[in-house]
Amino acid sequence: MNITIRQATNADSEGIITAQRESWRATYVSPENGVTKEWVYERSANFNAERANEILQSHAGNADFLDLVAVTDDGEIAGMLRGEKKADHSELRAIYAHPKYIGQGVGGKLIESFLDWIDTSKPSTIECVSYNKRAIGFYEHYGYKVTDKELPKYADVLPSVEMVRAAESKEHHETT
Repeated sequence: MNITIRQATNADSEGIITAQRESWRATYVSPENGVTKEWVYERSANFNAERANEILQSHAGNADFLDLVAVTDDGEIAGMLRGEKKADHSELRAIYAHPKYIGQGVGGKLIESFLDWIDTSKPSTIECVSYNKRAIGFYEHYGYKVTDKELPKYADVLPSVEMVRAAESKEHHETT
């Protein structure tokens, strides 16, 4: 299966929301961490294409925002990524692969595109659900490390950790 990474458009909104919703439902239910199936399903049921369109439109033409989709040969949205460049760092704001595409390189292609887009001479951050060990391992593979920074729970429910990818040295940056 071939996966193409491209800029997201409003026509992708429903596919983006489906990938995000199904990823949440497959990943975040964790009664031992106080995250019930009911909460995850209720929260993710509120994801909608209109909101995705608003985000895409607010980012349109702004070089500091990146909205990507991973698309299969048959046009299905297999995953999405949202990134932002800030003055002193970049932020990987969201990355989701539809559960049926996990392990097929979707996340890797998305994050590699993000890393090609950012200024690697500055650090990059991401917030990750603390019990999502698969995601933490994935980010570590790309140079991110969990920090000691205390973060508030996302939506007062999901425990989160900050991960940082250190800035590359000027010498390394110039040789890559």
